[in-house]
Amino acid sequence: MTGVCALFNYWIGQDDTIPFCLLITTDATRDTPEHLAPFLPETGEAWTLDVLIGPPEYVGRGIATQMLESFLSHIQYQNRALRTVLIDPEANNSRAIHVYEKAGFQLVSEFVPSDGSFQGKPHVLMAYHYCLTKHSRTSA
Repeated sequence: MTGVCALFNYWIGQDDTIPFCLLITTDATRDTPEHLAPFLPETGEAWTLDVLIGPPEYVGRGIATQMLESFLSHIQYQNRALRTVLIDPEANNSRAIHVYEKAGFQLVSEFVPSDGSFQGKPHVLMAYHYCLTKHSRTSA
């Protein structure tokens, strides 16, 4: 299932017929936060990505990397102008960071949000660049 609203797009990932994750993308150039600006591509589009996994029995099963790889291929196939996907897990979320690295994301910076619900909590910024990853080489 996919959906679109004024601020973001979303996808619900399924294991057969059972929903197990929510993926949310936004245009990274829209009202660009200061910590993202240095990592936006000179040409093409950039999106942010948030991933939520649940129910709890799906955490730790080893399916997140495959799901992310498939999703990244899917969104780039649908939008050939997409060059970069940015994700910003909390710095203490080593499991998520490991999964993102296995899926092709690279650590590009660290930051601490100054407002919002994550205010004061250290985060890492990770980037997936289509021109540098296996997905763009094999799907072109």
